[in-house]
Amino acid sequence: MNEKETKRFFANKPNAPKRIRMSGKFSFSKFPVEIKTEIKKRLAEKDDVMARGLRGEIPGLKIDGKQVTRDNIKDFEITKMPKKVVKEKIVKKESKKVKPTGKELFAMNKAEQVKILKSLGVTKIPKLEKNRVKKILELI
Repeated sequence: MNEKETKRFFANKPNAPKRIRMSGKFSFSKFPVEIKTEIKKRLAEKDDVMARGLRGEIPGLKIDGKQVTRDNIKDFEITKMPKKVVKEKIVKKESKKVKPTGKELFAMNKAEQVKILKSLGVTKIPKLEKNRVKKILELI
């Protein structure tokens, strides 16, 4: 039908046709907001899950026997500890460790010294023993 015929056909109808001209693929997101809501309401009349979704419920998600909705989802969020508190706890744990002295480090063998350096995050391990001990004492 050309444009004149469609105008003549829909002239007697109570609601004018809603035409959306798109090129390429069909996309529901390109529809105007009014038409989207109208289509969603019609779908909700036929489908119970869609109707609950429009009411704000998140279908299939229950926590402790309660239905999760957009309004009460904040009640189920887990609060995270602030970063400062976490750092303080780590510092307290590290302070309890006994720091080895230079004499104790010299008494250790190379494998134990390398193990300590790797635990401190050092990737380039010095070859000489006195340099390894200096590096450990700097980092501790």
